[in-house]
Amino acid sequence: MKRLCNFLTRLAHDDSGAPAIEYALLAAVVALTAAVGMGTLGNGISTFFDTIGDNLAARTVP
Repeated sequence: MKRLCNFLTRLAHDDSGAPAIEYALLAAVVALTAAVGMGTLGNGISTFFDTIGDNLAARTVP
């Protein structure tokens, strides 16, 4: 029982994994931001080319 208490005490005070967790959270935020930004950019580009296509179709001589 004493060994378990010592182990749990050491585990509670161990900071060795903290930097790895911080980097993982930072990478997750960057990935989420990039995904949202790319989705918005993709929609904007799609709308842009749809507008160009519509304008070209309207000016075509039958």
